[in-house]
Amino acid sequence: MEQDQAISRAPGRRRPALRKRAEEALALLADASGALAVVELGTLTLGAHVTASFAALVLFTFAAFAACALFVAPFAAVAAFLRPRRRSFRIASGILTAALVVAAFAIDASFYVRTYPKYHVALGLAASAGAVYFRAALGVEIRRVRERLLVVGIGVVMGTLALCGRYDIRSYVRMRSVIPADVLEVLLPSVGELPPIPRAAQAPSVALAPLGNKPTLILLITVDALRFDMVEAAVGDTFATLRDASVHFPTARTVAPSTISSLYGLMTGKGPWHVQFARTVLELKDPAAPSRVTDEDPRSVWLLPLHDRSPTLAERLHGVGYRTSVCTSIPFQTKDGGLIRDFDDVDETVYLEHNLFLTGTTSDRLTACGLAMIERASGAPQLLWLHYPDPHAPYLIHRETPPRGDSARDRYDGEVAFVGLHLAGLLANVKQRVGLDRTLVVLTADHGEEFGEHGGKHHSATLMEEILRVPLLFGSAMLPARRVDQDVSILDVAPTILELVGAAPLQDADGRSLVPLLRGGSLAERPVFAELQRADRPQRAVVDGGFKLVYAARSRGFMLYDLTHDPTEREFVTDAHLDIVKKLAREIGAPEPTPFFPFR
Repeated sequence: MEQDQAISRAPGRRRPALRKRAEEALALLADASGALAVVELGTLTLGAHVTASFAALVLFTFAAFAACALFVAPFAAVAAFLRPRRRSFRIASGILTAALVVAAFAIDASFYVRTYPKYHVALGLAASAGAVYFRAALGVEIRRVRERLLVVGIGVVMGTLALCGRYDIRSYVRMRSVIPADVLEVLLPSVGELPPIPRAAQAPSVALAPLGNKPTLILLITVDALRFDMVEAAVGDTFATLRDASVHFPTARTVAPSTISSLYGLMTGKGPWHVQFARTVLELKDPAAPSRVTDEDPRSVWLLPLHDRSPTLAERLHGVGYRTSVCTSIPFQTKDGGLIRDFDDVDETVYLEHNLFLTGTTSDRLTACGLAMIERASGAPQLLWLHYPDPHAPYLIHRETPPRGDSARDRYDGEVAFVGLHLAGLLANVKQRVGLDRTLVVLTADHGEEFGEHGGKHHSATLMEEILRVPLLFGSAMLPARRVDQDVSILDVAPTILELVGAAPLQDADGRSLVPLLRGGSLAERPVFAELQRADRPQRAVVDGGFKLVYAARSRGFMLYDLTHDPTEREFVTDAHLDIVKKLAREIGAPEPTPFFPFR
């Protein structure tokens, strides 16, 4: 007996066993990597908005294979060397790991938008473990090992070259991140999804503006990330001058903490809760590249209203003789993005040559482009839209308006002052060429900016007041300057402009005309809504009667603020005003709060 055991432990006997286990591990690696690579390619192909050449798909397949092999390797080794003996245990472990794979995909669908790298690594690990262990648990015999090892070798080599060459890690992450959640959002019901907000009944329209009082030039100015207090508290600069000569709405709010949703609402009067925004790979144009497309930049993934065909401000102005012009300065302010599909004159020079990746200086060039557009109009009625993106991060330093300090807020203030400097030049030229008595100036912003007021920075993450409140000015010699302390939305801008010039209204708009307020009259109060469209934390907010309710859809949490006594939102008053929480929850379509729902 002892002699037999010694023989079994002899090195010559152990080597075949180790070799068999190693070959089995490599075969498992080939099986699982190949399966996952097929899944990667399949989900890429299912992405309706991703376009790629056949060669790009081949390279992507090898890149996916190599990445999957990196994930699978440790699990393949464990599965080959530590396979359980009992078949019932193997089957049970296989079912469990398959469930873990499903859970991992659910995590990916819920959280990948902002925290993609961390959660997608978890997805890859769980999916690889599931595939390998399920394969090992069934006890399927490994056959034709050498052919599989050849496949593994070719795949890993070519995949590594693809990852390090044409498809580097950034490109791989960008392309891969677009697909799985989109597919799952179609196949599975969305967790925490909110229904559309019911549209309020529109009041009867007031008398249209007389034909002779129409402005020749409608100058629509939007400034990226412009906080409301930069205009409300401005002293002695362009913003203060324009504010004091306009109808000023200091409590205007945007509808989303992101540019695309807000500007689309500005053009259509529709809130994001009534528009389907698709997660899309928008091809960034690069004039230096032959294809004019930069596939490697991860910032080309945007939420765009590609399939919505709502009437727009530009379309309605065509009906009353206005020519519509826009100087684009940001990637999604292109015809592909849906924001300017009805504009007549589109000049993309500022965007293509100076702000391709949102890191350029544009105010001076944008002003020059706008003046050239006015010159080309030769005095004909015109809508000119200029979006100034300079205050957006990374907060560059300009020689003309140096910051007062080194903080992010100081640099941001310098960027806003830089925009104001060139707005002054724009308005001076408009006064000379068109005349301010024949011009309607509308100034607003897509969203605000946060500098640690509630622990965050920039925007796109919360629905707090420093993000939602934006300036809103209507300046014209035909309108008496005044301050209107009434909650309004940027969704009201397009309906207001259209009524001022006697154009047809927008059907199914969530916004309403503010013409009565512009002319010194009154308008009934009504709620103002906003929505955060993020897969990991969808939220909706409503401001009504001095209170603001924020509802977090996934956690079903309610946060109520008393803006009259706490305008900076420092304390929740949810527990003290359950009746108000219930009323506002019904307005935004949230489930009625009960003691079983968390309030904060």
